[in-house]
Amino acid sequence: MSPAVSGSRDEGRRQVWPLHDRWPRGRRAGDWVLRRAATRGRGDRGDRGPRVRGNHCGRSPLGSRRLDADSPPASGLRSAFTGRSNPVSVEILYFEGCPSFERLLPRVRELVDQSGGDPAAIMLRAIETPEDAETSRFLGSPSVRVDGIDVDPGAAERDDFGLKCRIYRSAEGQTPTPPDDWIRTALGGDEGQLTTQLESVAAAVVNAFPQMDERDQCLALWLVRTLVQGEPVSQAELARAADEPEDFVAGALARWAGVFYDDQRRVIGFIGLAIRPTSHGLLLDGRQLWGWCAWDTLFLPELIGREARVSSTCPVTGVRVTLTVGAAGVRDLDPPDAVVSFLIPDKPFDANVMQDFCHFVHFFASAQAGEQWTVAHEGTFLMSVRDAHELGRRTNSAQFPHALQTGGPNRQAMSPAAFSRVNDRGL
Repeated sequence: MSPAVSGSRDEGRRQVWPLHDRWPRGRRAGDWVLRRAATRGRGDRGDRGPRVRGNHCGRSPLGSRRLDADSPPASGLRSAFTGRSNPVSVEILYFEGCPSFERLLPRVRELVDQSGGDPAAIMLRAIETPEDAETSRFLGSPSVRVDGIDVDPGAAERDDFGLKCRIYRSAEGQTPTPPDDWIRTALGGDEGQLTTQLESVAAAVVNAFPQMDERDQCLALWLVRTLVQGEPVSQAELARAADEPEDFVAGALARWAGVFYDDQRRVIGFIGLAIRPTSHGLLLDGRQLWGWCAWDTLFLPELIGREARVSSTCPVTGVRVTLTVGAAGVRDLDPPDAVVSFLIPDKPFDANVMQDFCHFVHFFASAQAGEQWTVAHEGTFLMSVRDAHELGRRTNSAQFPHALQTGGPNRQAMSPAAFSRVNDRGL
């Protein structure tokens, strides 16, 4: 997963590659990470300080584009990603004594039942304070969310949170409850709704990333493409590769969480890429690398600029999952019905990104196997491998817009001939 600005910027602090990057022998993932993941607050991003803009990227400045910083964190995706007919969760948010909630509840139960879901599984959440309303992004009572996403198509554009009655505006006029069609669409899904949800999740993921200007973006891509050589990268080597002052490089690495070092303070893991073994292999031109989680293997090939052969293991069945991943998409997926688990970040990534995020994102041999795992890990959900790849493409585009259009710091950097050049440290 991508790095983020750390809550602590002590210069003496560093992260050494964690010993927990693989599941303990004899345990399945479900035994290792049984935790409540969906109720964490987004946290305060704080002041990240002034940004310095530059024009380094080998030849031209990188443009910087962020998705709306106020985009809501989605706490789940539609189960339609995996071909399931039932949603992972249906939640109604309300405040005590709301008459509209009392009228809405039996209707939602009926609609859930018609969709093949379990009305008894509907979650009811009472919002009690203005602070709770703000934290929960509560637009008024009653609110209906399917897999964590408000059924109102325009909800993502609003920020008028508070303890109040909610008014819905649709083709039917103004109503105190959401139209049945909105709820049916959320429960049943369609291509347009699926696209909207991908955009919402991409926004939540991007907003957990560090804010990078052109200079930071270029440096990050240089680090990724240098790590691909499979050797630890020192600050001096990265500074030479990126043509940047070493103090700038040191400052950037100190700001970014999710940068992992060896005992000589050389970088060995960054933005989801590892040169030490994990459960998710990336084979690039005969060179074995690894991702921190399943999703990393789906977005990294585009950043690297090379196609990769990916291999992982389903933590439920033990079945090996293999595929070929490039910027254009996924092919040769085996088993063909494999899926990916995911967890929406609801706060900026920090030094605990592997424990808080990566350990919840896996390949599964089938949706059935994935469901066995996600039911024990609150806040996780399943999506198809191809949709997970599309999510990565959207996230990459928002993080590194100009670089991906021009081929990055150096389009030739990932050619086989360039491997030996960089490995010789002729940076």
